[in-house]
Amino acid sequence: MLQTLDGGILTELNVREGSRVAAGQVVARLDPTRSESNVGESQAKYRASLAASIRLTAEVNNQPLIFPPSLKAWPGLLAEETRLYHSRREQLTKSMRQLDQSLSLVNSELAINEKLAKTGAASNVEVLRLRQQAADIELKKIDLNTRYYVDAREQLSKANADVASLAEVIKGRADSVARLTVRSPVQGIVKNIKVNTIAGLSRLTVN
Repeated sequence: MLQTLDGGILTELNVREGSRVAAGQVVARLDPTRSESNVGESQAKYRASLAASIRLTAEVNNQPLIFPPSLKAWPGLLAEETRLYHSRREQLTKSMRQLDQSLSLVNSELAINEKLAKTGAASNVEVLRLRQQAADIELKKIDLNTRYYVDAREQLSKANADVASLAEVIKGRADSVARLTVRSPVQGIVKNIKVNTIAGLSRLTVN
């Protein structure tokens, strides 16, 4: 006996009662439209997660962004990830440059005040204030850099988890599509065909 595990719209029935069938022969087909749509949707999500994972890996490792040939057929997706890659790095560079400029000004002022303080022309309190200000800017630089990479690693971890999860979903849905082509498991004679339709979906049983 063979029975469809997944319900669907019966589009093709190639045997009737009394028909001889060979092992592996296609007995019937169910409409694959819905199942193929589900597979396509999952594949699109998988590609998006994979592209994000590749981009974030490049960010974390401070490497050039290079996509594999398998994704070249989706230029829009790659363009968006490339835009994110450059914009995030440019924002980090811009913020670090601003802090470096501030630090340079403070250090220049500090150097002047240290010289003046030696002759009593400037307050030691002002020197200490400028030193603290310089130290604070250095800490901001460290914090900015750390937050950038921590955020990238967190996003990478999620993207990798999504890639693994969606790969399993695609496998399961692809199996469902394959099952819509009903094949005889053994050679024999069809004795009974039963099509049970509920809510427009058919389940086929062949003995």
